[in-house]
Amino acid sequence: MDKRIENAMNELINTEIWSTGLYLSLQVYFEDERLPILSSWLNSQAQDNMNKVYPVSYTHLRAH
Repeated sequence: MDKRIENAMNELINTEIWSTGLYLSLQVYFEDERLPILSSWLNSQAQDNMNKVYPVSYTHLRAH
């Protein structure tokens, strides 16, 4: 795999994982603030992010 593509893939995976953590942190905050709809939406966003990361990271790791 071209090194530039590998670096771009790593950056994408890291960004998606970082934003998932942010969504989950905000979810907990809004859950504590008794805002269940917002909390649920953030949880959904976190799940969507990880659903994007798993196939990409699996494919990326198998290439090595």
